[in-house]
Amino acid sequence: FAALAPPFPPTNGHRLRTWAMVRALAEDGHRVRLVTFGTAEEQAAGRAELEHLCERVEVVDAPPEGGQGLRRLLALGSRLPFGAWRFRSPELAARLRRRLEADGVDVILCDGIYNVQNMPAAPGVPVLLNKDDVAHIILRRYLNLERHPARRLYGEMEYRKVRRWEAWACRHMTAVLVCSEEDRRILRALCPGVPMPVIPNVVDTDHYQPRPGA
Repeated sequence: FAALAPPFPPTNGHRLRTWAMVRALAEDGHRVRLVTFGTAEEQAAGRAELEHLCERVEVVDAPPEGGQGLRRLLALGSRLPFGAWRFRSPELAARLRRRLEADGVDVILCDGIYNVQNMPAAPGVPVLLNKDDVAHIILRRYLNLERHPARRLYGEMEYRKVRRWEAWACRHMTAVLVCSEEDRRILRALCPGVPMPVIPNVVDTDHYQPRPGA
C-alpha cells in the first residue's frame, strides 16, 4: 500500500478511507506492507496502531507544507499538475522497488493520482488506484465560485493539467477503486475501458458511537 499520508490517526475523510481499507485487508488475512509519506509527528502518533495491522511500515518524509505560493509558481512550467509535482519522490519510488524485489508482493495499492508517478515502471504485478474523489471535478467546482482574476487564471491552467493527468493515471492502472457510482460515471467518460469497482467510503459505526447527550 503506497499511501500519500499515514492512515492513522484517521483525522480526515481521505485517511478514514485508507484506514478502513488497511484494516479490512489485514482482518481478511492479507499481509500488508505500508509505504507512506508522513511527518515525524505523524509517525509518533500512529506507528503502534499501524504496526499492529501491517507486516511492515516505512515512512518517507512528507513534502514540506511551507512556501506553497512560490512552489506553485515554480511548478507552472511543468506539465505535471502541482500535486504530482509536489509529491514526486525518488525515495518513495526506490522503497517500492526494493519491496517488490525483496518481498514477493502480489499487488500494489496506489493511493491517489498524485502518487502514480512514484510507481515502478514495470512492476510485474497489478497496480490498483485508490481514489477518494475526482480531482478535476473538485477544481471545476472551485472555479465556478472563484472571482479573483489571478486565481481564476491559475486555476484554469491547473484544471487542464489535472484533468489530463487524471485520465492518464487511470488509463495506466490495472483497475481504479472508485468510492461511488457517480465517480465511476465521470471517470468512465474520461477513460473508458478501465475496470472501476466501487469501494465505498465507510465509517466504523461500532467505534464512532455518539456520546451520551450528543
